[in-house]
Amino acid sequence: MLEVIFAGMVFGFFQHASFSAEATSARDYGAMGNADFKQNLYATAIDDYTKAITLDSNIAEFYFDRGLAFEKQRQLDQAIADYSSALSIKPAYIRPCFHRALAFAKQKKFDNALDDFNRVIKTGPRSSQVYFYRAQVWFSKNETDSALADYNKIITLEPQDAQAYFGRGLVYIKKGLLENAFNDLSRAVDLVPKYSKAYFNRGRVNVRRGNQSDAIRDFTKALELNPKDYQAYCGRGNVYCSSGQYPNALSDFNQAVSINARYAPAYLDRGLYYKKQGKHNDALQDFSRAIELNPRYAKALVSRGNEYVYNASYAPALVDFNHAVTANPKDIEAYCGRARANLMLGQRANALSDLNFALFISNPKSAASFMQRGSIYFYTDQPDLAIQEYSKAISTDPQFVMAYFDRALTYSAQKKYELAIDDFTRAISLDQRFSGAITFRGLLCLRVGRFDAALRDFDRLLALDSANGAAFIYKGDTYRAQGNWEAALAAYDHAIAINPKNAVAYNDRGNVLMARRNFDLVLHDLGKAIEYNGRYARASFNRGLVFAIKGKNEKAIRDFTAAISIQPLYTKAYLQRGFAYKNQGDKASAAADFNQYLKLRGINDGKAMHLQELIRKMGYTPETVM
Repeated sequence: MLEVIFAGMVFGFFQHASFSAEATSARDYGAMGNADFKQNLYATAIDDYTKAITLDSNIAEFYFDRGLAFEKQRQLDQAIADYSSALSIKPAYIRPCFHRALAFAKQKKFDNALDDFNRVIKTGPRSSQVYFYRAQVWFSKNETDSALADYNKIITLEPQDAQAYFGRGLVYIKKGLLENAFNDLSRAVDLVPKYSKAYFNRGRVNVRRGNQSDAIRDFTKALELNPKDYQAYCGRGNVYCSSGQYPNALSDFNQAVSINARYAPAYLDRGLYYKKQGKHNDALQDFSRAIELNPRYAKALVSRGNEYVYNASYAPALVDFNHAVTANPKDIEAYCGRARANLMLGQRANALSDLNFALFISNPKSAASFMQRGSIYFYTDQPDLAIQEYSKAISTDPQFVMAYFDRALTYSAQKKYELAIDDFTRAISLDQRFSGAITFRGLLCLRVGRFDAALRDFDRLLALDSANGAAFIYKGDTYRAQGNWEAALAAYDHAIAINPKNAVAYNDRGNVLMARRNFDLVLHDLGKAIEYNGRYARASFNRGLVFAIKGKNEKAIRDFTAAISIQPLYTKAYLQRGFAYKNQGDKASAAADFNQYLKLRGINDGKAMHLQELIRKMGYTPETVM
């Protein structure tokens, strides 16, 4: 390895005071500079080296040493000038060339840095460290193939270099080769068990592979090694949020903010959590704080813009989307968001222009670009075109796991369940630990009545992670569909044992108990579900049904109303609340709810004619529906 720090210097042989009265030559001042440098007195060292250069301007080492001192002072322009002077005196002097490359890299002058690294590699000894820094520059320029080649060279030179495996793992992440990334990051932690950044990034890979429990373990390990890693708190918080562990998610986001109150992504992540919880004012505050910290934070601008759209505040939404496009002219989500805002403002031409441009900027015929276009079509309700793009991605790269996965999701949205199952199966064959694909395949098998296949998939999830509470819930749902009440209850019990605050498990166990007419136990479980997730519309609806069955119409109405406030299009809640009102003798409210149900469901609903007749009998006019 090159000696890249303090190269060409002699430290520790003299103290600065011994020179102060005697320094007469350039060499004396050079030695004084070295002594000051070693004591971190960089400004004094610069003065000493300057005096040395004044006495003898033909010694390259003086310029190099002063360049190091300038670099320590973060005066990169001066450092680069000194390294260049050293090279002009001694062109074969490798060390200033190497450090000039580092300085250029710090200034993001990547082409200049590459020229110098190439010069070092061409003229100097083979050094894994030079390849390492050059790989980082290639990575910063998004030249992933070149970065990969350099990391491969390092690993050939030093097969036990954990940093090289770590760096190559990051390249694989950027290239979307998640299995390779996982393997390299695992190798890095095998070589250096306390490599917190490797655990953090392996957690990121596990998130993208759908392995949530593994991701949580990796983020947790990273935090054990570095309790101040606010990025790891955000990573773990996002997994907790996506897996329904909301109190844990909020705790992690709050911890990230407390460690680094100026880390804008923490506010973005917490804002997205609040949005998911329906706390829209809190979400807006966090998105705004993220933008305050980084006015060009496109993701935060898009998120706040989407929140404004949700609140029907289309004009400020448009402002945010405009700023997002300015900050990142290739942000496809920003163009799609602006298109939605323009549509709501009646600017259809502008909306179509944005959607077309979003398609245009993803035009390279790479598998990733086909995937982007597929996503655009999917989210703009054009599933057939989305499938065409996902199919092109697969044709371009038959090993592209996520293309099969996204095409499967699109088939599922079209209710083409067998095609979706086939694509999930292909994704799983390419990545045996892809728990996301295993989960969705199992759920689709449950939907189409292939119960044994569904149970096999859920057992496979548990083989990957025995603490996967969601897998136990899915097993319980499958047993419930089979009418196997005892097995269903046992599965839900397992889920609750893993996470005693799992609202879904309580709700689903309540459904089994309801089928067995154990109403008091049902009310207990549904109460727990609502306690642990106050915005769980289905649990409120189910408890309303129990109260209605027990003749407690006032409590039933309260729960149906809660369900509707959470989910305004919850047609069954309107219907059941209508019957509860009717049972109380409140015909006007009952008729209003029945009419709302008819508005939402339409004339083709099987209950339409009966409800219309019922409304007439109560003395009201039924809604005319199409």
